[in-house]
Amino acid sequence: MQPRNKKQRDIVERWQRHGLTKAEVVPEAVKRWAHRTCIRPGAMASGRKAWCTECGQEFPFDLPKGKGRHYTVCPHCGKRLLVTPSRKKSFYENGFFQQLDTDGEYQIIRMYEYEYSCRVGRESWTGFKHVYELWLGEGFNERWRFSVPMKMFYYKFQDPFGWGDLELRSDNCYFRDDPARGWFTRGIYPRRKLQPWLEKYDIRPPFLGVDIYELVLHLMSGTRNETVWKLRRWNKDACGYYLKHGYNTERFFRQLCLAHKHGYRIPDAAMWFDHLELLREEKRDINNPAIICPRNLEREHQVLIDRRERRRQEEERRRAELEKIREEKERLEREKKDSKTNKKYRSRYGQALGVVVTKGDIEIKPLQDVQDFYEQGKELHQCVYGAKYYDKPDIICLCVRVGGVRTETVEVFLKDRRIGQCRGIHNQNSKRHDEILALATKTMNKFINAVPARGRKPQQAV
Repeated sequence: MQPRNKKQRDIVERWQRHGLTKAEVVPEAVKRWAHRTCIRPGAMASGRKAWCTECGQEFPFDLPKGKGRHYTVCPHCGKRLLVTPSRKKSFYENGFFQQLDTDGEYQIIRMYEYEYSCRVGRESWTGFKHVYELWLGEGFNERWRFSVPMKMFYYKFQDPFGWGDLELRSDNCYFRDDPARGWFTRGIYPRRKLQPWLEKYDIRPPFLGVDIYELVLHLMSGTRNETVWKLRRWNKDACGYYLKHGYNTERFFRQLCLAHKHGYRIPDAAMWFDHLELLREEKRDINNPAIICPRNLEREHQVLIDRRERRRQEEERRRAELEKIREEKERLEREKKDSKTNKKYRSRYGQALGVVVTKGDIEIKPLQDVQDFYEQGKELHQCVYGAKYYDKPDIICLCVRVGGVRTETVEVFLKDRRIGQCRGIHNQNSKRHDEILALATKTMNKFINAVPARGRKPQQAV
């Protein structure tokens, strides 16, 4: 975006005066500090030798056993190296760091990127790039951004953030999709310059790994974040966790202040905030220092987890018992309801209920009572019980078992002496459907003739 007024033109002239309009232009003092602070040389060790990521030379080294950090000194360049067990022959690392500067009444936040690569037999290479600048007006009411084209795309330098050379922000909103926020920086250049309206916030180490732009947003958004920031020297991990996860931790601001007031050093920030969440769900008094400041945080946290697990298992057991009682109650009610229907059903079919036809492992016999209809429908997922087939006087329903397992249901019409339906599970044909149908058709007269004569057609003489 091009400058449109006198103020914007003045900012662009100031920005160009600094001489950092290209990605490769980085002050030498900043480069020396970043190479000394952000880049930590190490030694890749395997077997009985290692190589230095600073000079690339190999030297004999016996990798010590056991856990923990091990250091050594390179005999070629004299650097103190952190030993890493690895067979890699090359190493690459990149990261970001920031600088705080001023120009007149404006506060400047600069972002730089560094790249570090090395290989066995070659000296390491370090490159620096200038990514962007943020120019902030007094009270953070106005913001201007300058991004530097730094990537090649179709033989042209392109802006990777899509900001343009200048972007004006005149509000103080908390942008969640702001590409200038949320960067993990390796450090801040120690020679800091701050405007008077930022000096009161004690912006100095430790920075807790928080991006400076994000930190300024936090500090300007309310006094709670400012209080937490000033408590960071006593509970470093807890304050850093609070600022990075403000959406989930801001409701525990009072508890963090109570812990600081009573001199409680939080051993594990993530576990402590999770512990507070469990205490809140357990309806415990989280304003009581004796509860939120346990001597053994890990043990107390595990006690709460075990208690919740026991409660969950007890609820599941109770739910299973209630389900069992409900099913038993439904079964008793069904039996009581169907007692008269059973008598009517048995009197209607009489001796036909005792007829059984077998052939091999196939067995065919009528459904004995209403409960049998219910089990047949439940196992084969049919409507033989729901549609009240036991109440229809002109049919008889046969249960076909193969190997003792309910397989199909056969519907036989008494007056017409024919088979209406022969269906298996989910009303589909079983694997032995043809054999079952042929046997049922051949033997259905045995069942029909055994039914009392009323309501059926007598068999014709051949």
